[in-house]
Amino acid sequence: MLKTARQVTAAGMKIQLTLHYSDYWSNGLIQDIPKDWRSVTSLPEAQAVTALEQYVRDYTRTLIRKLRAQGTTPAYVSLGNETAGGILFPYGGTDTAAHWSHLARFVRAVKAVSPSTKVILHLDDAGNMDKYEWFFSTAEAHDIPYDVIGSSYYPFWTRKDAATVCAFFGELYGRFGKKIMVMETGVNWTPLTHEGVEGQLTDNGPVPYPETPQGQKDFLVDLFTQLKRVDGGAVLGNLYWDPVMIPALAWAGRSAGPTSSATPRSSTSRAGRCPLGPPTARPDRPGLPRVDPVPSGVRPRRTADGADACPGRLRPHTLPAQGPGRSRAWAKTPAPGKNG
Repeated sequence: MLKTARQVTAAGMKIQLTLHYSDYWSNGLIQDIPKDWRSVTSLPEAQAVTALEQYVRDYTRTLIRKLRAQGTTPAYVSLGNETAGGILFPYGGTDTAAHWSHLARFVRAVKAVSPSTKVILHLDDAGNMDKYEWFFSTAEAHDIPYDVIGSSYYPFWTRKDAATVCAFFGELYGRFGKKIMVMETGVNWTPLTHEGVEGQLTDNGPVPYPETPQGQKDFLVDLFTQLKRVDGGAVLGNLYWDPVMIPALAWAGRSAGPTSSATPRSSTSRAGRCPLGPPTARPDRPGLPRVDPVPSGVRPRRTADGADACPGRLRPHTLPAQGPGRSRAWAKTPAPGKNG
């Protein structure tokens, strides 16, 4: 990770670092405490939370110091991954007021380590205003310190087009006054994997472009253009997920007890196969079409009646010169532990 951070910084990009605080890939349903920290489960809850708070602070401090020492301090740090349910289950969950208070302590521990780094709280399901209203209004009520709202946008999962999510981001910014980072976006560039079967995304939802390399590029250019026009420069950038993943043996599963366990999934399993892997996974195929930076102020795709595809409070504005998708790098780190 340190080498990647140096390469990213040398290329003039900013770093967005996601800390999972788990031994495995975390998401809205899986936020397991790392094995090396799991002894806290034998403690009374108050003591367990205090111990976890210290673990979070120490691990984060060690990592940030290493990055800072080489001149690669992250501009953004995201806690967990799609954390509508919280982190470090069950203590940092969002199911009770007490757990919300614990979550606030964990977030404050991270913020205290690097005050200049902007903290992102990341949810899935872009366009679901009810979910975002509930989560971020509750976060405010518990005085959780965060700087940026993170949001995952997949047309397949959300069944929403770019215009709809642009309007949603504008509404979200108006409601909470926080800039937005699109933490994940992905569409298929081919309807089938190299194995000739459907991937995890069985279609591209309402995307008006074909499942081809050019169609993927056209979608991204259209999306970036519209995101740049959201009122007030509300959207900081868009991170594609995942531009480098290839089909391979995947590890998934959650611990059922005090020790970690994982179930290997073959790449032939739909759940364990990446649907978005680039054709560089096959040496006999050329790379995907490059998406160049989208200039600010470019008009978005128009609908059949000639109207802007992203109407309402949206207008041109200026973002960092390199633009969404090119101005930031996304690094996710594994669990804090002996190999963390």
